[in-house]
Amino acid sequence: MPIVTFEDWNESFLQTGLPFELLGQVQGKTLEDEPFADMGEAKLRIKNFESVNASKIVHALYFPNLKYLRFTLPQSVDKFFILSPSIPPRVAELLREQGFMFADQRGNGFASWPGVHIDVRGKTSTDSSKKIKRRTPDRRTASLFTPRRAQVSGALLAQPAILRSPIREIADSASVSVGTAIQTLELLTEAGYLRKIESGYRLMKGDALLDSWAHAYPTGLGVSQQTFRGNGDLNRFKNIEPLGWISGEQAVPKLISGGNTAHIYVNDDSDDKATNKIIQQGRLRRDDTEGQVLVRRAFWRQSKKHNESYHKRNLSLAFPTPFNMWPIAPLPVIYADLLSVGDPRLSEVAYIIKTQIQEYTDHDEFTERGHYFSS
Repeated sequence: MPIVTFEDWNESFLQTGLPFELLGQVQGKTLEDEPFADMGEAKLRIKNFESVNASKIVHALYFPNLKYLRFTLPQSVDKFFILSPSIPPRVAELLREQGFMFADQRGNGFASWPGVHIDVRGKTSTDSSKKIKRRTPDRRTASLFTPRRAQVSGALLAQPAILRSPIREIADSASVSVGTAIQTLELLTEAGYLRKIESGYRLMKGDALLDSWAHAYPTGLGVSQQTFRGNGDLNRFKNIEPLGWISGEQAVPKLISGGNTAHIYVNDDSDDKATNKIIQQGRLRRDDTEGQVLVRRAFWRQSKKHNESYHKRNLSLAFPTPFNMWPIAPLPVIYADLLSVGDPRLSEVAYIIKTQIQEYTDHDEFTERGHYFSS
């Protein structure tokens, strides 16, 4: 029995028009003879819903076949969210009566708690009920988020204002060639993320681009920039002179504390001098499989024109960190690093960072309000 990911379901929700989004990482494991997959906890967010109660922590159960649903439903219904390729009307009614939230790949769904009531029913078309497969990017997605092209997307997400700049400046901000920048902008336009306008480009689907970029980051651009992975005592970094930027949970100690993961980015480290200095001064021990401290080369470069406004945006999060006065990485990088850990508590923080990104982009003087997260 295959286990699907929350991002697979988010793609299905987007295709069928359900206003749901699941934020988290699949935690459960499934044996061949089990009737369902325990996908673990996630935040269920109602998209485009103006309410402080527009999200709820749920426990997702995936039923590839509803044959055994009656016999396997948990007794406590408050947090469980049932997922299945197709939920017939009579089964959907049963779930509603018992208080279970649910969604299927045809676009039917039910979610209800104080302040929220979503009930979509009656969809029977098989066009949107394609079988969800394990997350494997399609050809266009894989092509769009190759490491070099992902550098361009990352730079645009961190500094939307550069979309009105000359191509050479965009290329310089992303540390890529002009040719790569042009190709990436064309691909992003073809995919609907950007729109060509007289003064440059406009970011049209920033929400979707951010999520796609962030989910591709750990196994694409992130790993291509990685110079070290290991473990060590993070407290030692309090007395180490900054050698780059800090990301992940160590960049947001006011939102979460007590974690042992760290994502460190060094600038222009082609000879690994900065990486070796971090390893030595932090007394890090290499562990290429389960190490919680990752060192990577920074791929971004803020231009002088936009550098000041960028740091003003980050000021709300630029409080002292366990890394003393180390500056923090761009917010999209922090968002991607938080999601990559696979810890539900960090997924919660990632959602807050995503909100910060939306806020600073909506108020950007170079970007029309509402276009960054427009659908």
